[in-house]
Amino acid sequence: MKIKLMVILGINTMSIRKRVTLEASSRSTSFLVLGLVIASSLLIMPRVYQRLGFSPFASIVIVLFLAITSLLLSDTNIPLTLIRIKNYIQNKDVEVLLTLNVGGAVIPLIVSIHILIVLQLRYSLTLIISAISVAMVSLIVYRVSRVVDNVGITVPLVIPPLTAASATLILTELFRYPLFLAGPLSYVAGTIGTLIGADVYKLREIVLQASRKHIVSIGGFGTFDSVYLSGILSAATTILLLLITT
Repeated sequence: MKIKLMVILGINTMSIRKRVTLEASSRSTSFLVLGLVIASSLLIMPRVYQRLGFSPFASIVIVLFLAITSLLLSDTNIPLTLIRIKNYIQNKDVEVLLTLNVGGAVIPLIVSIHILIVLQLRYSLTLIISAISVAMVSLIVYRVSRVVDNVGITVPLVIPPLTAASATLILTELFRYPLFLAGPLSYVAGTIGTLIGADVYKLREIVLQASRKHIVSIGGFGTFDSVYLSGILSAATTILLLLITT
């Protein structure tokens, strides 16, 4: 599952030159988005770890390690189970290998769990706030995400970060939770909420679309999958809002 910028044309006949131009434009856009994500992670994510008590140097080292690890393991999938399901539309049995993507799901989940453990040991309301914000993000992402043939699940780029940032800021204020910790909590909400709302809730739809033996990857193929993006952009949005309003 990847977030992609797509142009839908209402014309079925398209010249080869136009197709090549669109493909080149898509590649350029992908590189631009990749560069922006790397830049934002290096600028914003160290602030998240500093909020958890790490030194500035240690925070930068952790972020670089996570970014490089995610890049190297972006095409690595952990097999979970083989699903056999009846596709009534095509009237055939379908075998789907369900896997978990390391770069797009496992690493963001490890970061999220680490954040929750560290904050829960200091503040007893951490899990309550996180559970509510994750539920809100997952429900909204489920409503706006779409299953697209030959692409996977697409999610509007701005919806998960804005939802996670808004929910976290409101809940931290409501529960009188330290406001400067909203950044780490929004990372958790954006990551886990998107993973549940898009990948888990839509899993059956993807499986039903498979017409032959197929691999379904929770977290998606590629490095900067929507789960990875949502966590970083959620933290970035929250921190920027706090900097502007305080």
